[in-house]
Formats: sequence, structure tokens, C-alpha cells
Amino acid sequence: MSTIIVSKHSSNTNTGIDIDAITSDEYQEQQAESVKVTLFAPEVEDVGTVDTNATNTLTVMRSVLESYEQHKHDLPVTVWLQKEFGKYPDIWQNQAEIETTATDLIKTLTIANAKKAALHAHLQAGQSQNSWLATEIENSAGAAGVVQVGAFAGTIDTALIQANELNIKAITRLDGAISQARNLDGFIAEHHHANTFNLEAAAQGKPYTAKVLEPAPGQTYGKNSMDIGIYDADGKLVRRYQSKYGADADATTELFERGNYRGQRKLVPEGHSDSTSAEAIEFDGVTSKPLSKEEAKALQERAQQQSEAKQYEWKDTNRLEITKQIGRQALIAAGITAGLQGARILGRRLWNSLRGEANPTVSEDLEEFFVSTLSGAGNIGVQVAVSGGLIIAVKNGWLAGLAKNTPAGLIANIAFVGLENAKVLFKLAQGKLSREEALDAMGRTTTLTITTLAASMQGAALGASIGVVLGPIGAAVGSFVGAVAGGIAGSTIGEAIYEGGKAVCRTAFRTVKDLAIASREALSTATEYVGEKLASAWDYLTS
Repeated sequence: MSTIIVSKHSSNTNTGIDIDAITSDEYQEQQAESVKVTLFAPEVEDVGTVDTNATNTLTVMRSVLESYEQHKHDLPVTVWLQKEFGKYPDIWQNQAEIETTATDLIKTLTIANAKKAALHAHLQAGQSQNSWLATEIENSAGAAGVVQVGAFAGTIDTALIQANELNIKAITRLDGAISQARNLDGFIAEHHHANTFNLEAAAQGKPYTAKVLEPAPGQTYGKNSMDIGIYDADGKLVRRYQSKYGADADATTELFERGNYRGQRKLVPEGHSDSTSAEAIEFDGVTSKPLSKEEAKALQERAQQQSEAKQYEWKDTNRLEITKQIGRQALIAAGITAGLQGARILGRRLWNSLRGEANPTVSEDLEEFFVSTLSGAGNIGVQVAVSGGLIIAVKNGWLAGLAKNTPAGLIANIAFVGLENAKVLFKLAQGKLSREEALDAMGRTTTLTITTLAASMQGAALGASIGVVLGPIGAAVGSFVGAVAGGIAGSTIGEAIYEGGKAVCRTAFRTVKDLAIASREALSTATEYVGEKLASAWDYLTS
């Protein structure tokens, strides 16, 4: 299990972040190498390599941008993107998937840019970001048919808290590794199996106990570590289980293929099993109750909605307080992303290597994007091109940190955040923003992204989407993309983004350290509540 970077004076009253260690050149270089492996390690052994996958990703990003600049005046962006996707026929099921993906990508970026303009106009009118966010949440909840606006807002806040907690844990690892976020429904499933096994053991009078592996305070989950252990009366571990809850049977199988779980039995959702896996944990005639993916999701949503309805009662007197809390979480998320200098180092290093081999031309459209004002309308064509290149890389399995079936809208949001934040860092390096102003601007980008997601998602899907885009993997991909885009825009812009990121790191982590106490306390409260609900899982599923 990896050691965590903690302050010598860390306690329960702070995040334990050692700012000197995390902002050191040695740590950031180490993080760059770990991010490279996390993002580009092939999903299946012996299929591609980290280096070839990284090179292929950069090559396709550059190729798609060059194609866009060649055809932007003679083809509508939707038609051009579909033709570009069509150059890779093996990654699509049919033409309809190409058309749907292109439509979803462009629609997402259109919404994001419209919301950026709306927020700027709101602020220019002397009104607050919190009041704008409150109205956006109300509008999105209404469009989704959600009656309890407080529960809808709570979904956003809880998802941000969870993503930030995972980010803090990931970014404070001594080895600089970025861990994939654990889905709450998977967490619930593990506890369900342990609880129902223990109930059955008690009913049979057998001395066995199932326990879910949970790291001690200040530690993280070890690579390929077991999820559930069964112990005998002497505390001896008698059976190990690895649990995977994919969206379907194929997705579950794919999750197992990503790790080495030798010595562990495979636990899967009801209906996903084959000859190598099981739908329940078992020992000496004691078994847990099978749980489907749909039931796990239902438990997750039920626990979250009940908790949120209780904690986030939406009314005129407190709607701005709730959005202030969401705003604080957005700023924490922005601070963590700003501190991911290792991902920007990786993007800069890989692009410089590729540039030396191919001597590519500078993208004038990307250069124009970075030079334009922060409040100006985004060049949606450039955003579409960058996002399109990412989608091709993901579907080819080159950018393996994201699953091949990641929705186009989520990838577009990741690209949008990465490009907008890179622009902020460029302005910081130019001296047009202070470090604090840069961090605030990145926080606004996070808020915009939340509202873009909320406009098209609801319930558990909204929470999961926030986790993908703003969690460890999404943050790393976005930072990497921003650095690469800066390099494609020219060496001057690329170097400025690198220097801006280096300059803002310390301010970012100081802000995270100051604000994350609230995140930790809120997450603890939510976890305790979910734990209480899990205790009655058997009654709920059998009622």
C-alpha cells in the first residue's frame, strides 16, 4: 500500500497535505510518470504499450485539429466531424453511432458555451455567482421533472464532495499515482454482501464473519487488494473476494481484465456470472444474497436522495447557502486540478517529443483561442476538434484511463474544462491574472461544467457524471489535454501554460487545505448515513 504525503503535524483538524512535498519538482516529475501509466496503460495485456498509446493519442489530436482547420470554411462542423469519425470504421458499431456521438458532443459544447456567456452577463450585471447557480439548479431540476430541488442540489454537492475526497487521496500519494474513483453503488454492493452473509451465518450459528476492506485513516486502497474477506472464529482469513459491478456482464468482465486478482474469487452482480465468477460470497454453506446492478443503483439512489432531502431543504431562506457550499466544493475541485502539474508536465513532454520528430505546424485556431479573453465566446470548432480527437483515442483504447463506452458528452466536458483552465494558466503567466484570480476563474469553469452536466443528467447518473469529469481521471485527462493543446498552439503558449501551472500550485493547495475540512466532515456524515441504510438492506430487498 502506497504511503501518503502528510504533514508532520497533521491531525483530524486538517487535510494532512504537505504542500512543500506536493509542489516539489521531484514529486511533480514522479506524478507525470504515474499519470502516463494510468492514462495510457493498455486495457488488455500485450495489446499496445504505454508509449505507443500516448503517441497515438497525441497524433490523432493533432490530425483532427489539422483536418478541422482545412475544412472549417467548406463543411458544417457536424458534417466534418462525422466524416472525421468515419476515418476510423473499426471503432463504431454503425453510422448511427457516429451521428449520435457527433451530435451529443456538439450539443454539450454548445450548452457549455451558452452557460459561460450567461454567467458572464450575470456577473457583469452586478449579481453573484451563487444566485446564478441557484437559478440554474432550479431550471435543471424542473426540466428533469424533479420535485425536490433540494435533493437535486444535494446530488451535486455529495458528488463533488466524493470526487474531491478521492482527488485529495489520489494527489497526496507519495508515488504520485492517480486512482480510479470507486463507484458508490459498488461500495454499497460490497457492504450488502458482507451484511447478508453475516446475517445468514448468525442464523445458522456458524462462526464466520465477512468484512469489507477499508483503508485505515490516512491510507488508500492498495493495487489489486481484495474487497471482501471472510474470517473464521480465530480471525483467520479463509476466503478472499474481488467485487466488480459493471454496467453489464461484458463491462464487468472488462473490469476484471484490468487487474491481477490472483488468489481472489470473483464477485459479480446477479445475472453477470459465468463459470469463473459468482453472484454471492460463500463459505461452508453460508452465502450472501445476490444483488443485481439495478438493485445496487436503486439502493445508492435511495440512500442519497433520502439523505439529501434531509440535509438540503430548498427554500428562499437557504437556497444561496446551499449554492455557496457547492461553490466551495467547486473551488476545491479547481484547486486540485490546478495542482495537477504532473499531468501538464506529461502533456508538454510528450508534445515536445512528437514535435521534434514531425515538426508540426502551429494551430492558428488554438492560438486564437488562448489569446482571446476569458469572458469571450469560445471557439466551438476548436473545442469540437479537441473533443473529437479524444473520443477517437478513447474508443481505440489508446487513452485507456477512460472506458471505451464513456459518453461523448462527458468527454466533451473534460476537454472543455481542460482547455478553459489552460487558458487561465496562460493568462496567469502573462501577468493578466493574480494566482488567486486564476484559481477563482478555474472555480467558475468547474461551476459551469456542473450546470452543463445538470442540464442533461439527473439522479445517480448526474452524480456519476460529476465523478467522471471532475474526479481523478477526468482531472488528469483535462490537465493533460490543456497542456497538449497549448503546445499545438505554439511553443510560447505551451511554455506559458507550464509556467502558469507551476506558479499556481502552491496557492491551489493552500486553498484546498483551507477548504477541505468541510468536505471531509460532509463526506463522513454522508458515509455514516449510507452505512445506517445498508444495515437494513436485507429488509429493503426482500420487502
